[in-house]
Amino acid sequence: MKGRKPIPTEIKKQKGTFRKSRGVDEIKPELSLYPKPPEYLTEHGIEVWSLTVPFLTGLKILTQVDEQLLGAYCNEMGRYNEIAAKIKVNGILTKAPKNDYIMAHPLYAVMKQSLKSATEIGVLFGITPSARTRVQAGKENKKTKLNNILNA
Repeated sequence: MKGRKPIPTEIKKQKGTFRKSRGVDEIKPELSLYPKPPEYLTEHGIEVWSLTVPFLTGLKILTQVDEQLLGAYCNEMGRYNEIAAKIKVNGILTKAPKNDYIMAHPLYAVMKQSLKSATEIGVLFGITPSARTRVQAGKENKKTKLNNILNA
């Protein structure tokens, strides 16, 4: 699909840009309130889960369908945190095993990839700072409040 990604109706309503004439029927999964962490999460992933779930449930945007993708985000951020802690202790530079060349620690590449993956998923949930500026979940401006009253 080319062009802009469609914006969900709920987000349009929160931003005050929704119009009935442009509304579409979309799947509305049930909100998920404080779900349990999936079994496959790592120890560090569970830590990220416990920080992230209250944020997303507070915004009322976490649904049951999102839990698997959120689990992937938590594991990626957990992996990033775990490797960052190891590199903090051992340093980013290491000697190559077959010779004495100084090189970046091999886990550094894995850490960077985990952060990249987590950031890409985090954008979908509005977790990154720039993504949060586009979604004002839970807040109603005067125009949206007026439209909700008139359309009720």
